[in-house]
Amino acid sequence: MGGSVLVGHTLQVLASLPDEFADCVVTSPPYYQTRVYPGAEAVWGGREDCEHIFELKEHLPEASRFRTSKENGIGPHLNTRIYGNQTTKSGFCKKCGAWFGQLGLEPSPSLYLKHLLLVTKEIKRVLKKTGTLFLNIADSYDSKRLLLIPERLAVKMVDEQGWILRNDLIWFKRNAMPESVKDRWSRKHEYVFFFVKSRKYFFEQKRKTDERVERVLSSISVFPLERYSTKYPDGSKPASLSSIAGKRRLVREVAPLLFPQEEAREVIRLHHDHGRGPVPGDVLEVNTRPSGVNHIAVFPEELVLPLIEAGSPPGGLILDPFAGSGTTLVAAKLAGRNFVGIELVPAYAEEARRRLRDARPYHHHFKML
Repeated sequence: MGGSVLVGHTLQVLASLPDEFADCVVTSPPYYQTRVYPGAEAVWGGREDCEHIFELKEHLPEASRFRTSKENGIGPHLNTRIYGNQTTKSGFCKKCGAWFGQLGLEPSPSLYLKHLLLVTKEIKRVLKKTGTLFLNIADSYDSKRLLLIPERLAVKMVDEQGWILRNDLIWFKRNAMPESVKDRWSRKHEYVFFFVKSRKYFFEQKRKTDERVERVLSSISVFPLERYSTKYPDGSKPASLSSIAGKRRLVREVAPLLFPQEEAREVIRLHHDHGRGPVPGDVLEVNTRPSGVNHIAVFPEELVLPLIEAGSPPGGLILDPFAGSGTTLVAAKLAGRNFVGIELVPAYAEEARRRLRDARPYHHHFKML
């Protein structure tokens, strides 16, 4: 499978892509007031024909400021190490009102959401009618108030753009960065919203065959059928593995011989459900881990891979409009999909290309609960 990493403003690059271009979008935009990404400043909104005159001011993300470290629940030294102490400049155009700065560092949550909605509008256009969108986003605090950024965004996407929200998946991080808060619980999760644009869409979630069902079927196949099978009430014929009804009858007879009563009932039920295990739940337990990547916000490949496999056909095209160092693209390559990534910062785009060249299969380290 192949693809490309395109460098540029995500809105401009998305606008150059054709309608119904992608099978699946998996992305994670910069979170609100969290980090500075060197070189990620861009113009948002305003008039394209305006010769902008920006009134720029120095800006440090809320999460990096020492005066708010107590509210964030971490000490000042750790706060700087996690989020950095780099500043950036941002401001509005005096002529048309456009804003220059880094996405996520807007002066208000409402402006941040407005900019994100410009992106999700374009994503909906380039996504196929049968396509899926998995959007990872976390919340932020301001003066001890949880801002409900993910919820606000999801509601606006549904109400204003017509998206259909199928799941609000929880990414549970057992090893999340500790917080020394005393007046609330520490945060160990982020959201992954599962959106579609129409009621008929591609979705093929893998469900493992239950090992206990396999054990019952193996027992039936090893021993003579007469050991387990009984005749129908009229005495006409024994149950047979050659028919679905016969196989189910044999499973009902054998399962209680191998398992306690309650467990045997569960095995019988699972076999009736085509021998598969239960549908995975909406909690994805994936620990963060050192990435060795030149990027300060990398989510795990193990988080992305099951989303791609469920939300796109083999050989389909995966799009990430905030590609960063290329985690989504690497997972797409390993899953046998084509891919297109969009990244504003050339250094991050080059890092993504390097990771794609070096991509090797790996073992899953996640659980869907």
